[in-house]
Amino acid sequence: MIDRFKEIDEKLKIALTPARYYHTLGVAYTAAAIAMKYDYAIERAFLAGLLHDCAKCVNQEDILLISRQHNIDISQYERAHPDMLHAKLGVVYAKKIYNIHDEAVLNAIKYHTTGTEDMTLLEKIIFIADFIEPNRSADIATSKLRMMAFDNIDLTMYTILKETMAYLNTKFGEDIEENTAMAYKHYQKLCERNGYI
Repeated sequence: MIDRFKEIDEKLKIALTPARYYHTLGVAYTAAAIAMKYDYAIERAFLAGLLHDCAKCVNQEDILLISRQHNIDISQYERAHPDMLHAKLGVVYAKKIYNIHDEAVLNAIKYHTTGTEDMTLLEKIIFIADFIEPNRSADIATSKLRMMAFDNIDLTMYTILKETMAYLNTKFGEDIEENTAMAYKHYQKLCERNGYI
């Protein structure tokens, strides 16, 4: 497995900008740490973290065209916000360039930006790791999320999604990606039901 990680790492160093590459390493190591806490397969979490942004090398002018060439289903929201397509295109790249066929890893890549309803543990780990990795802002809210992630993963999901929904409402009004809206409602209900909020 070490050799496989090295091979992927070398490809990512070439494909990504230095800033994106360091973010990627941050997500991979954060995902591995969260996986340890929740007794999840560390190597699988690390792999999903390494590959979560593997299609971020595609510029915004080309991503719609390349996604169509790979027969990716493009929603109306993604047509308006093509940067969101890097997650779906990342699934294609993970398969074709990095030879990954683990559905759990591929789905974690697919949903790392939007979230979705009732996510698997790996999907939650990558979603959260992307938000809290060490290269992100060190403000008070992020510091609290970093602690929370190792205490209550579902409350962390809800808190991140709540912040995301507030941000999107401010920036785009009611133009919110469907999976994100569904994920927010799901984790809000789950946290209310369990008395977390």
